[in-house]
Amino acid sequence: MLGTNDTKPQNWIHEAEFVGDYTLLVKSFLSLKSKPRVYVCRPCPVPEPGNFGINETGVKEEIKRIDALAATMKLGMIYMHAALADKPQLLPDRVHPNTEGAGEMAKTAYTVLTGKPAPAPAPVPATPPAAK
Repeated sequence: MLGTNDTKPQNWIHEAEFVGDYTLLVKSFLSLKSKPRVYVCRPCPVPEPGNFGINETGVKEEIKRIDALAATMKLGMIYMHAALADKPQLLPDRVHPNTEGAGEMAKTAYTVLTGKPAPAPAPVPATPPAAK
């Protein structure tokens, strides 16, 4: 998953290079002997007003480019944006997910990669087990 930091104003001055650089990176994976399946991710949403110069308008512009690249290169897509779109509380600084947000992202990736619903997390013990 690439992209959110690329939309910072000081980085987005290189907007014209984004798709070309992203394509080269994907091609480097596609050319591996192991022939991996390659997935790209739509970046997480940025609840307004954003932060660090990053905002939702920029992320949505970037998503258009990622979607086109994925279609052209026939890549899998993981929709991290949709996974957190209605959960702004999981992005406490309006850019980075907290632990629960990272868990939602992991479940989203698991479902896309396996075709199965993500399993429920293992319960956390109330007290650590005694050392043996």
